[in-house]
Amino acid sequence: MHTVNVGQKVTVDQAATVLRAAGYAVTTGKSGEDLVVKKGAMKTSKVAVIPDGGSTEFQVRGAGWLISLRMMNERGIAKDVADLLENAAFSQ
Repeated sequence: MHTVNVGQKVTVDQAATVLRAAGYAVTTGKSGEDLVVKKGAMKTSKVAVIPDGGSTEFQVRGAGWLISLRMMNERGIAKDVADLLENAAFSQ
């Protein structure tokens, strides 16, 4: 799992907007506080958005039905998504 801390409050919608602008297909997870991020049929990651006072923590992990697919996505799309969220300029 990749953990990214952002020094400002970021909503689930703001994070989804940044990811969509980068070309990812984004849906809200079951809880409404997480995102499912896809690029193609096999590349999937899940992003937990955790508010922490005036900052936000993103927990990004690879997803997939098979363990080998999850491991591949952990090193691929999950790392890419974490890097994108870490370097994003979120608007207030």
